[in-house]
Amino acid sequence: MRNVVNLDIEQVELAKAVTGLVELPVRVDNDVNTAALGASRVIEQADTGVCVFLNFGTGLASGIVVDGVLYHGYSGAAGEIGHIPVDPNRFPCPCGQYGCLETVCSGASVGRLWPQADPPMPDLISRANAGEPHAVEVLRIVLHAIGDALQIVAHSFDPKLIALGGGMAKTGRPLLLAIAGELHDREAASPFLQGLALTARLQLAPSDIPLGALGAALL
Repeated sequence: MRNVVNLDIEQVELAKAVTGLVELPVRVDNDVNTAALGASRVIEQADTGVCVFLNFGTGLASGIVVDGVLYHGYSGAAGEIGHIPVDPNRFPCPCGQYGCLETVCSGASVGRLWPQADPPMPDLISRANAGEPHAVEVLRIVLHAIGDALQIVAHSFDPKLIALGGGMAKTGRPLLLAIAGELHDREAASPFLQGLALTARLQLAPSDIPLGALGAALL
């Protein structure tokens, strides 16, 4: 394990250490990757083609599954979209950069932007829908970043399915509707985006199944 910024870990030889304790072969992967693998097995028709699991948890990351196999990339960093520094608010990120998507639309960052409620997202959406100016502004910032994250995933991997998971996804249908509104606003000015039909590819990951544990077992 290297550079786990949200846990302040620079490097740990975790597999070797655990193997010595249990005297069995041990493989290590991150939780979003294992959740992606688990989701690909339980969501209908997600075990073929390219499917992406987009996780809104403590951080923001995605897991990519191609024909039932995890895609890691050269160094294992594939899917770490949370640390792409494109957000215009330029908030500092624990990774050392500014403007990472994770600083605006992860579950933890939404909690910082909207500390009035726990969990924050259902309350934020509800108050924004009621017309509260501050809630409208904060939700605009969050949804803009979510839209960017979805487009990065879509343009990079063109998945047939984007499953939304993590604590923030437990907001459920109100979150899906809010994201759909953001995507429709973008599509209104772009026939290219209209043709991608991103909203039709979105699905909430099952919240009643331990997807990370299931994926870890499948490793």
